[in-house]
Amino acid sequence: MSELDCYPVHRVAHRVSLFLEGDRTLMISLAGLCGIVAFYSGSLAISAFAVGVWVVCAPIIRHITKSDPLIRHVYQRYYQLKACYPARSTPFCQTNGLKY
Repeated sequence: MSELDCYPVHRVAHRVSLFLEGDRTLMISLAGLCGIVAFYSGSLAISAFAVGVWVVCAPIIRHITKSDPLIRHVYQRYYQLKACYPARSTPFCQTNGLKY
């Protein structure tokens, strides 16, 4: 053995979980929502609307996931911590009495 031991890192341990080439949670939520609307609506027009939403939104989710597979986690963290780092364009902006 050498001074530094080398162990293989398998891809499957670090691969992002995708479904239909999009973020797993977003695609399953979209499919469930469109499926529920389509099957329980009782109207052909509303079912066509649900299919249209799927046709428009699924490629958008795929495109976003292709650019950054972890974008959902990044956005969730940003949304949760939004109050911690408020945007300030200049040092002279109004802070409503808060001191940072």
